[in-house]
Amino acid sequence: MKLTQLQESFFRRSGYILLKNQLPPDLTSPAKKTASSTDWTKPAKFKDGKPIKVYGIYQRMIGAFNRIILSDAVLDPLEALLGPNIEFLLNRHNSLTFNNKGEIPERLHRDVLQWTRNILTVMVYLDDASVQNGCTRIIPTSHLFPFVGTPNNGGTWMDG
Repeated sequence: MKLTQLQESFFRRSGYILLKNQLPPDLTSPAKKTASSTDWTKPAKFKDGKPIKVYGIYQRMIGAFNRIILSDAVLDPLEALLGPNIEFLLNRHNSLTFNNKGEIPERLHRDVLQWTRNILTVMVYLDDASVQNGCTRIIPTSHLFPFVGTPNNGGTWMDG
């Protein structure tokens, strides 16, 4: 799906764009099954023996996730925003996060101090995302906030 001019403008102003039901079930179902049935190993963060964040999804060469990232449903909107030369960074946001209500503290975070680089994060929700079930929330225009917080591995936590 190509983005409309209105969607592109919204993204540049607000710092995000939500594309609901963008991915067909033949892409999301295998990824959801893999996420829930894999016995994850490090590098990962665990709580009570269950994974809450698994790093290096792309390097683990898990086909279900790579098919999503390389799909036209992901690449077409990215091309509209970045141009045709899309490069995947393996050191940033190359992870699978299990957000369950109450398991991850609610904190404000921004990944870069200044929004100057042509880097975008694609978040794919494999379940219906809502505040009630612990989704990641986006604050529109937060990329324009002045510097807040202490840098931590390229980002800032804005509650300190």
